[in-house]
Amino acid sequence: MCAAEIDVSSAQGQADYARLLQRLIDREQNGIDQHVEAVSAAAALASSAAESLQQQFAPAMPALANAITAAGPNADAARSGLDQWAALLRVSSRQLADAAAAATRAVTEPDPRLPIPPLDDAETRLRATLLQRAAELEALAGDLREVAPLDGRGRGDDAGRPRERPPGRSGPGGRGPDSSAAPGCAARGPGVGCL
Repeated sequence: MCAAEIDVSSAQGQADYARLLQRLIDREQNGIDQHVEAVSAAAALASSAAESLQQQFAPAMPALANAITAAGPNADAARSGLDQWAALLRVSSRQLADAAAAATRAVTEPDPRLPIPPLDDAETRLRATLLQRAAELEALAGDLREVAPLDGRGRGDDAGRPRERPPGRSGPGGRGPDSSAAPGCAARGPGVGCL
């Protein structure tokens, strides 16, 4: 292997650099194509997930709140928490849709000044957004497990009383997975007792 300097300030140097860059792209083309396919597939799935959050999950929260038949402060807090989850899910849906759209643009509308699409940037943003949404859904699942006894069909003395929340989970006084998601309590991760 030998090293050679390229003077990119000269016309010849710029031409040599362009040829070198093209050789590198040609050599890595299979990997680039696979990366493009992976980002495209992930963006499509993320877009579908965003649509589900907006059209199915968020509208389901008020319906679940209305289904709570128990009375008292726990039930009232649960209804409020579910309403806050609806708001957070709508915000989360938009964030996920934006990240998916940006990843799709990176693949389908590349910057002509760049020799390859900015796949790493698109993948990083999409991955981070997906991980945030996954953490939110995990927190939501925990809250829904606590709300379940409040429908009046719980067992024995547990009916109408939520279980104790393990430390570190979102909820009353807890910290949610995405502190920038929405203002107020929803930003901390709504919980059945979060007001």
